[in-house]
Amino acid sequence: MTWHERFGHANVDYILKTSRLDAVRGLPKLKKPLNFECIPCRLNKYKRVSFQSIECTRSKAPLNLLHCDVWGPANVIGIKPSIGHLRPLGSILYVGTPRPLRGKLDPKAKKGILVGFTLGTRGYRV
Repeated sequence: MTWHERFGHANVDYILKTSRLDAVRGLPKLKKPLNFECIPCRLNKYKRVSFQSIECTRSKAPLNLLHCDVWGPANVIGIKPSIGHLRPLGSILYVGTPRPLRGKLDPKAKKGILVGFTLGTRGYRV
């Protein structure tokens, strides 16, 4: 399921709910696969270890340990986000060269492989 990879290996039920509610532009209507198996997700679950217990309480003030479970589903107000730019890591892409940096007969784009996304900006690493 490529949408599972594009959303950063998100839970399949979450992706199906997003598709069913039509919450994102560009996401088609999806159905649950019968035997869906993602090898990177399965390998990641094998490496998880349980946390050690903490001897003292870390919260000193009330509401310090208020979890997000208290919140219900939040409505998105405004324009639906677009996911057309998301690609799985390792996919082939083309990086455009700005007009001032290329000559008359130079190609407009160079071929590359997606290595990762940057945090805090809309950029990516090729």
